[in-house]
Amino acid sequence: MKKNLISLFVFTLVSISAWAGTDGKNVHAVELTGQEVKIAKENKRKYIEFILDDNLISKQSVGEQGLFVHKYSNTEWNQAEAELTIGKNDGILWPVYVCGSDNSLLRLDTEFGTRHLQKLTVVPNSKSIEALNDSLSWIRYDLSKLPELSYGSSNFVLTPDSMLLVGGFPKSDEKHILTIVDFKNNKLIPLDYWPDDGINDVPDIFKNDVYVDNSNIFGNGQGHYLYKGYDRRNAFIFTIDNDNVKIVKSMYANYPKYKVTPPPFLRVEGIESCKWGLECTVNNQHIALLLTDSDINGTKYKEIYTLEEGKDLSPYIYGNVVELYDWDGNKQKVIYLDHYGSSIIMSDDGKKLFLFADDYIKNIHKIWSYDLSNIDNLPQVDIEEMEKTRAIHDVESSVVKDSAEPVNALKEGDMMVDFELYDYDDKPHHLNEFLGKGKYIVLEFSALTCGPCQMVKPLLEKFYKRHKDKFEMITISGDREKPWKQKPNGEVSWHEWNDHNMGADINEKYGIIGIPTFVIIDSEGKILRKCTPTSAFLDALKELIPTEEVDKLLKE
Repeated sequence: MKKNLISLFVFTLVSISAWAGTDGKNVHAVELTGQEVKIAKENKRKYIEFILDDNLISKQSVGEQGLFVHKYSNTEWNQAEAELTIGKNDGILWPVYVCGSDNSLLRLDTEFGTRHLQKLTVVPNSKSIEALNDSLSWIRYDLSKLPELSYGSSNFVLTPDSMLLVGGFPKSDEKHILTIVDFKNNKLIPLDYWPDDGINDVPDIFKNDVYVDNSNIFGNGQGHYLYKGYDRRNAFIFTIDNDNVKIVKSMYANYPKYKVTPPPFLRVEGIESCKWGLECTVNNQHIALLLTDSDINGTKYKEIYTLEEGKDLSPYIYGNVVELYDWDGNKQKVIYLDHYGSSIIMSDDGKKLFLFADDYIKNIHKIWSYDLSNIDNLPQVDIEEMEKTRAIHDVESSVVKDSAEPVNALKEGDMMVDFELYDYDDKPHHLNEFLGKGKYIVLEFSALTCGPCQMVKPLLEKFYKRHKDKFEMITISGDREKPWKQKPNGEVSWHEWNDHNMGADINEKYGIIGIPTFVIIDSEGKILRKCTPTSAFLDALKELIPTEEVDKLLKE
């Protein structure tokens, strides 16, 4: 949800077992029992970034400026001991943090919305809170003079020769998905690699959207790198020879099927649904892949993602199988965990693995720690038998929808529930203040970081200006208060409010499982329609205003 041309899209994957690959059948497989980590109350809405020795580093939310440093153990994730502010926190920049193989902490700032590179801050010797707060030791680089780069990956890597490897491409040369940023010499070096997925009839920029946006890049500090695609099992190890990518090993090469929809909503769209995902964590010796294919209870899905109205849009797929590789791509272990989670983090020494079950829509937050130090001495289990016991059952996507939407969520036909929200000046408002005035009320659940939400704003602007005698519209922002108040994308003509809690309670009550979502309410407070995506909202409008008016909006 991070670039102008991004839209929600879905993938299809080739069915493979958890131990696929020629090196999988004879690999050592073990079962591990985890210990639940107690989470301090104030940590339940923080995103864990990485581990530095006995410090766990977290952010308050995606795109948040500050970092929090916590002490952690196998049993506790404690309240933050320190809050770090590295770089300028003006709400306009989008920071990405990574931990370097030399114990440095790096912050890369990109411009909000376009995500063009702006600055790099390097904090050396970041293994102590004192060093992290010693701003005199920080090294700063101005990247705004670089040629224009469309940066789209969720992280980046510092190469051994002190350059940045990112998922992104120069605007002057779109047929690439990986680029070296020589920030000391103001140069961009696109790497010679282009996914051979059999789809050649789409513009390069759209293939970039599929393979660059929210991808992950990892490194071992010794010239080996890992690319992992977003929300699908697509991962390979590679090295770099001048500007050429040399594939060392493809662990998974499951390509999506996609197309480009015609105007006015020009976007990438999946043709079939996605069944399997992949999460990753690395240290200098190992790569650990979490294979995800189920819900938090281990129930496998036939369909996880789909754009069809009424189907599940939740991004949280869980798994309990971890594959351990070396950096040459040799599979060394298959680890069956006793709990299901959505992401993993491995300690630098490879002795601890943390499994996270995070779902911010359903308010699920669990952490389990696993001891990897003795797995060579554990009894081996039969992989084929383990796979049979894991295949609990397949469920139809209608059941998936029920599991994603909160049980007590409001449905069409219910009466609306009021919430207190705030405008840009912190003046309180209530959802029900427009009731009884003869107008329909449209709630638009949205966020600054949601590409499709921002793409539809011009159309909503025309709709509201032409029909505000019949409709009141309220955008309910799921953003953190500080960046939201900066109004980076400008103001709209209708009401835009924030609950100062990232929309947690109101999203749960109204059953919001994807954005943008539109809720249409009549003048007496009855919920008429809940619509995702925007096309469903436009169809619903045809029941309330003349069809030709909606068609006119689309044509313009």
